[in-house]
Amino acid sequence: MAIDSSAEKIAYAHTDGDVAVVTVASGATHKIAEIGKATTQLEWIRDGTRLLIGDKDGRVHVWDQAGGARVLIASPLAGSFRANAWPGQPPQGAVLHLALSHDGRRVAVIRQDMAALDIYDLADGHYLTELTPPWSTLKIPAQAAFADDDAIVTEWAVHPLARDKPRFVTVHQLPRNLEEALTDAIARLAALNAVRPAEMPSEK
Repeated sequence: MAIDSSAEKIAYAHTDGDVAVVTVASGATHKIAEIGKATTQLEWIRDGTRLLIGDKDGRVHVWDQAGGARVLIASPLAGSFRANAWPGQPPQGAVLHLALSHDGRRVAVIRQDMAALDIYDLADGHYLTELTPPWSTLKIPAQAAFADDDAIVTEWAVHPLARDKPRFVTVHQLPRNLEEALTDAIARLAALNAVRPAEMPSEK
């Protein structure tokens, strides 16, 4: 279940797996997507105009009143989906967690048995980058959230069965657009040039 930021709409997965939205003021309910019993996650975009729906195949769907439901993000495991060997765990690739940036431009996705936290553009589902485990013994992203300045805060666990007991937290301040990335790169290059030993020959 997911409640939009204005508390006007509630989205939930019905017993048959389809997704419905309840309008709080009127109590009216209408089905918005036929995902089936594969629905795993529901998350409203911050302005309440769109709903993200994660499924067991690793896809993320988006719904809005104008366009209905459609696949926004394809599964990275398309064609190689398989069951999970661990007891009581979802199949590999199932969407476990969705986190939205405050600027409304990005979504972070955690999937079952996937070592990386994937980050996508919310406008078109374009893959942007991934955050990998900080140490070789920490292979499971457990939770993620965007801070007020849109730094990405991630909890990491040692095993899928210990996801509810994360051991470490990382914070990544990633560029939000190309211009910001170029500015950061120029600043880093200037800092490296400032500390370069005088005897080091310059590149030509």
